[in-house]
Amino acid sequence: MIAWYAGTGLTAIGCAAWPLRGRDLPSVVRLTLCCALFFAGLFVVRFGFYMMHMTYGLGV
Repeated sequence: MIAWYAGTGLTAIGCAAWPLRGRDLPSVVRLTLCCALFFAGLFVVRFGFYMMHMTYGLGV
């Protein structure tokens, strides 16, 4: 899960920063997709955290 989070986070940062290499600003659609990708990875990590640290009833 941590590798998934790192991969999605780095991909999102890379996609947002790629247009800056050509001194161009990223589009709103591109930034929205990058944020969605980042939050998808964040959701995976949070889900795993809550499954490990919550009570037995939620962990099953």
